[in-house]
Amino acid sequence: MFLLLGFPIFLLGILLNALPIAIANAIMQKQVRRPEFKAPVFWAISLGTYLVWWLLWMVLLFIFTPLIGLLWLIIMPILGYIAILYAEYYKKARQQLKLNKLNKKQEQELIDLRSQIINSFKSQSSTNS
Repeated sequence: MFLLLGFPIFLLGILLNALPIAIANAIMQKQVRRPEFKAPVFWAISLGTYLVWWLLWMVLLFIFTPLIGLLWLIIMPILGYIAILYAEYYKKARQQLKLNKLNKKQEQELIDLRSQIINSFKSQSSTNS
């Protein structure tokens, strides 16, 4: 139900906040070669482009509709955050649907494999200590 009711808010949040992120991603993909620098460069560029984007909206909205513009600028980052939460919830819901499609034998095999992996990491960390 949340997925259905939240979709319009998610869509609005994406439409209002995606351009600065897309610009930052394009610049990062073209300019940064080493993987360890991709995340910090992406973060810095997206912060800068989002601030410019937000200031552009602020100027345009205050010229045409000052009161609505102020409310819009408060709501815009909140909608972006809600869009991120919605995307994470959607991803988890899809994973749950995939899990529900498995039969009990497949599900138990995956649970056993997960336990083996966790135990392997635990034994590895205890030998390194």
